[in-house]
Amino acid sequence: MDRTDKLVSAASIDFVRSLPTKVKDRHFATILCFLFDGFGLSHEARAQICEDVLNVMLEAEMRSDESAAQAADDVIARATAKARK
Repeated sequence: MDRTDKLVSAASIDFVRSLPTKVKDRHFATILCFLFDGFGLSHEARAQICEDVLNVMLEAEMRSDESAAQAADDVIARATAKARK
């Protein structure tokens, strides 16, 4: 991680910690719009960022589902092995 990455990471952590505990979806949308406007991002850049975020979320969900499926398979395998004994 380079210096800029570290600074962005630290600022992000501070920002998230300073948010109220009950943040709603619309608040996140407001934050994103503020960031997009603050950096003067084009419509295309905004769309690409939103697409990238969605892809990361879907990938994380798929990994979680795979972990749950693997855990279920392990339980079934142990139960089958125990039943055969």
